[in-house]
Amino acid sequence: MKAPFQKKDNDLYVVNFPQKTKDIFFDIYLRTGYSEESNNEFGIGHLLEHYLVESLTDNMKFVNGSTGQDFTNYYLQSDSKRIVKDVKIFLNTILNSNFSDEKLFKREKEVIENEIRNKKNIKEESLNFILKKFFGSNFPYAREKVNQISNIKKFKFGDIKKHHNKIFCSGNIFFVLSGFNIDGKMENNILNIIKEHKLAKIKKNKRIEYSFSGEKFVKNSKYYWNDELIVNVSFDFSKKIRKNTKNIKAINMLRKYFEDLDFYCAKNMRDLGIYSSSFEWMIWDNAGIVILSSMLNGGKANIILGEFLKFLEKVKKDGISNGDLVKLRRKEKEGLTKAFGNNARRLSWVVNDLLSYGDVTLLKDDIKELKSIDSNYIKKIAKKLFDFDKMNITILGKDAGKTKIKLD
Repeated sequence: MKAPFQKKDNDLYVVNFPQKTKDIFFDIYLRTGYSEESNNEFGIGHLLEHYLVESLTDNMKFVNGSTGQDFTNYYLQSDSKRIVKDVKIFLNTILNSNFSDEKLFKREKEVIENEIRNKKNIKEESLNFILKKFFGSNFPYAREKVNQISNIKKFKFGDIKKHHNKIFCSGNIFFVLSGFNIDGKMENNILNIIKEHKLAKIKKNKRIEYSFSGEKFVKNSKYYWNDELIVNVSFDFSKKIRKNTKNIKAINMLRKYFEDLDFYCAKNMRDLGIYSSSFEWMIWDNAGIVILSSMLNGGKANIILGEFLKFLEKVKKDGISNGDLVKLRRKEKEGLTKAFGNNARRLSWVVNDLLSYGDVTLLKDDIKELKSIDSNYIKKIAKKLFDFDKMNITILGKDAGKTKIKLD
């Protein structure tokens, strides 16, 4: 049986799927996204992505792309009969586009404008508000996508070629071939196609690490859902913590310990009439945040905030009981095993590891690491993560301005 993951030459990685399928996928990943675009460039990567993908759609079974905050992805779906031919066309177009179709460029400018207007939503806007209040107004991950529209209108045809030359370079790119029981000859043929493309090597600038620099307490009535209030408590997820896979597992266990009705905190919330509370974390190349959040009716904001802080104080002081740790490890192991046994989630697992850490830990190593997380480790992580001196509380909702919060 083939290994689930292999690293080849020239930044090619192979992911062998656990479930039988005729589909074979080939991905290009760039370690560059929206966050590295200046305010005047914001949206140029998105426009380039549209141009390159639309240059290919007549020649492929399925091809697509996406521009994220810290990465860009181009991918094609094929099968064993066509994959080598498709990869050749795909790479020739994506890596060596001649940028000759100005009519296509103008069309996609209009398409993106409509796409952005249709995707505008209050949840994204409210999250961006929280991020700006936490990290400061210049935080690059909190720019509104709607702000791309004015830039998109200004971009000239030559701008996308300049951006292409800037980001498609050695050290900023890797390739992933994925499918079931991939043939070794196919791997070598695709590797040889990749080797035909010589990419310039450009040194990337060192990125600034963003941390808490905002306000302690903020209320905003602009963002609301019916008559509910939303209480958000945010903490800095520093690089020292988030760049360690064991720490990530410990924090994911804390998330379940907070959200899952099998444990006391979620049960207490339900007794107070709260349907659910969330423990979300987001990490980027140069920033990270943990947000505890709950939606409620009426004047219970102080009660909810008190429950949040009591929970955090308890895990900082006592960790998690052995009985609850056994339950949490079992839940995490089940989740990891299920993910690694699914085609799409295995591919996502490998790519996320490569983007976040530059290396991949497989299932057996993750389970071994999971077993080593005890109550003392949980306490240590909780003390580092939940620093009340660097905490932001944000109240959102129609009556947020009337809400009084008492902090001891």
